[in-house]
Amino acid sequence: GKYGYAATDALTGSPANVADVLKSTDGGETWAATSTDPFAGAEDISSVVLFYMGRDTLRVLVARGTTDAGAPAEVAYSDNGGTTWTLANVGSTNGHYATKGGALFALDQYNIWFAATDGYIYKSEDGGVSWTAKQTGVLTTGDYNCIHMATEREGFAGAAADVIVKTANGGDTW
Repeated sequence: GKYGYAATDALTGSPANVADVLKSTDGGETWAATSTDPFAGAEDISSVVLFYMGRDTLRVLVARGTTDAGAPAEVAYSDNGGTTWTLANVGSTNGHYATKGGALFALDQYNIWFAATDGYIYKSEDGGVSWTAKQTGVLTTGDYNCIHMATEREGFAGAAADVIVKTANGGDTW
């Protein structure tokens, strides 16, 4: 399509030290930063996904790529191209975050997964507003780096130390 989004790490030494979300509306010919940033200074953005909320609203969902030992993982979403962002906590375990670009995966607004640190996988069924832990460090305590779902039920996630897990029931078990 004609829309594209990319994210940057926080730029150390820049005046605001914030990570940017970049947007293209011409198929990647040109890129510009969104008018506001989703996270605070010194917090990276590791993953970006796009999906429709209803028929006409394109939601941009980004995951914080920096740990905050005193807070759970965090995502931000925008329904207006990055003019405003809404923050949402992912789970309730402090210190989690997204390590790689493949940490978020969305089939649609009802099927969004987040591969996090410490062996956690989360799922959202409401466009990224709320999240439920589907894997809680049982199979591995290593960081999940990526997740991909072929359907609402079947998918894989990859973690540190060459761990690959599979689900056949939408992430209820791995």
